Amino acid sequence: MPRRVRHLAVACSAAAVLVPAVAQAKPTPMEPTRISPEFTKGASVTVEWQAPRFTNDTVAHSQTVAVDDLTTGAHVADHDVAVGRTSLTITGLADGHEYRFTLWAGERCAPSRCGAGAPVEPSDARAQVTTMDATAPTGSLVIDGGDAFTRSRDVGLTITAEDPAPGADLVPSGLDAMLVSHTGLFPPGDLGVRFDPMVATTLPEGPDGPRTVYVRLVDGATDWTRTASGNTSPLVTATITLDRTAPAVALALNTVSDASGVHVTGTASVGDALSGVDQGSAAWTFGDGGEAQVGLSATRTFTAPGVYAGTFSVTDLAGNVAEQPFTVVVNEAAAPQSTSATGTLPSATGTPAGVVVTPPPAVTVVVPTTQPSTPVVTTSPSVRVVRVKAPALRVTPRNPRSGRALVVRVRATKRGPVVATLTRTVKKRTSIVRRVRRIAGPGWVTLRMKTPAKGTYSLRVTAGGAAAYRLVRVPR
Repeated sequence: MPRRVRHLAVACSAAAVLVPAVAQAKPTPMEPTRISPEFTKGASVTVEWQAPRFTNDTVAHSQTVAVDDLTTGAHVADHDVAVGRTSLTITGLADGHEYRFTLWAGERCAPSRCGAGAPVEPSDARAQVTTMDATAPTGSLVIDGGDAFTRSRDVGLTITAEDPAPGADLVPSGLDAMLVSHTGLFPPGDLGVRFDPMVATTLPEGPDGPRTVYVRLVDGATDWTRTASGNTSPLVTATITLDRTAPAVALALNTVSDASGVHVTGTASVGDALSGVDQGSAAWTFGDGGEAQVGLSATRTFTAPGVYAGTFSVTDLAGNVAEQPFTVVVNEAAAPQSTSATGTLPSATGTPAGVVVTPPPAVTVVVPTTQPSTPVVTTSPSVRVVRVKAPALRVTPRNPRSGRALVVRVRATKRGPVVATLTRTVKKRTSIVRRVRRIAGPGWVTLRMKTPAKGTYSLRVTAGGAAAYRLVRVPR
């Protein structure tokens, strides 16, 4: 090659090295396609995103998901995800820890345009934060206030429940739903109903006997698909015996007549196969206007002839009442009469001279042959649960900074006290951090309070007898 041509080639090569890098546009962000829940059940998270778009004439395309433990302040890992994939499952996450997942894409200008040393251009980052919650709620259940027996299929449930905080300095995800069953089985996909500490339910039909109610409690944690329920408690159960049959009653009545009147003694035999008899409820009325006598036996003296309609009643422990009527007929001759005797002193037999003693006439006692009689079952009004709708609530800003103003707006249905309380739970102990009270309404009411230090707080606002709740996170 001629020397002139060789020098020109060297000059052109040097000029190529000295060309400045061409500025490149960044790839589009890896936009998440699922919103991270505040609390995530289990120990894993599946992050999903839209595929980023890369710039033409770029190389070294990449996708990265960084994981940071905000509870400990440690950087956990950077996960390199193959281009084309749009999801990543991250496992081994600790219960009670708050995590941040940061997503970004990267690209590098092609060497033919920018040289071999062009830097990687990252996209704008997209971050999602959640708290891992694998702690299930706990609770207990009573039926009809703890009664052992009921005469009605309509009963009331009282549920005492707690959702423990998943970790120190964290608030719990809260009770979200509950599932009620009379068999202990729950259909797949049944998300239950919103948690309510007092609800009514109807026991299943069938022969009288024990009935068991099964409840599962569900907290507010969920997976990122939001198709599965939160952490569920072990089965919470309570049993009550359904008894709609009144006690069986059999009566025996005996009469004795003397100078003071007709003495009627009644004795009752009672039985109840399920709940048993309330012995203290047994009572007799004899139809003579006198007070009722309590007990399984009673004696009444009649001094005037007539027809007396009496009743024996008894109640079982479920509240079923049995009533057994009877009739006492006192004849005219059986009623006591005043007599006078004259003559000598009584003989050895004790009968005054000149007085004739005759056997008293029979006293008729009529008891219906059909026993027991048709029971009288008293009824009580069905359980009514009144649910008060939570007031509309707005809190701004969503993630306030410490020391700044936290604005709470609530819609009050009537004029009265409006109270906003900010609490924090540390090691299962809850303390009040801020409290603001106003008399206002109806309509929207605005309350302002100073945002506390970094942490997660529970906000409770009451207005018009109803309450609304909100979690407030103070990042810094």
